[in-house]
Amino acid sequence: LKKDFDYSFVGLLVGEEKSSAIDAEAAVAELYSLAKQIFDAAANTYGFKPGEMIFDPMVYPLSIDMPMQPGEPSFTYKSFETMKKIRNDADMKGVHITGGVSNSVRDLPGRKIGVMRAYVQTAMRYGLDSGIVNVKNRLYEGQTDPELVELVEAYAKMDGSAEKMTEAMSLMGKFCQQARK
Repeated sequence: LKKDFDYSFVGLLVGEEKSSAIDAEAAVAELYSLAKQIFDAAANTYGFKPGEMIFDPMVYPLSIDMPMQPGEPSFTYKSFETMKKIRNDADMKGVHITGGVSNSVRDLPGRKIGVMRAYVQTAMRYGLDSGIVNVKNRLYEGQTDPELVELVEAYAKMDGSAEKMTEAMSLMGKFCQQARK
């Protein structure tokens, strides 16, 4: 198709279900490796330029982003660290990183616009440069609540350690209590 049509594509980065990569470094390496494989094939075999490649390391709902095994990082950690690794790869300079931002707030009791705004602000520091968003939410308007940024950052730092998980869960508990009032 690339020979006949000029287009860009989104490479969805989804790890193997049967993967044994539960530690933070291995989990990020798995998603980054997938991005590299897609990048190399797209650039070298099919003739895509970096700017025509958009990677989506998946946005998971913060409300259920609880590791299933001890030592396992959060999905948010894996996504954000994968963004950073892609962004720091000189060979992949010029690719784009996107994500379905509204997925981050699914099942939260309230303040969804504020959390999405905090999610975007935090994700941009890791390399996000576009988002799949509903423009009616006007994420560009208003101030970002520092407490909501702290919440998102806690999930972005949940590397599998009990300390980081406790911090994120504590902040989520506080958020849910306040949002229900």
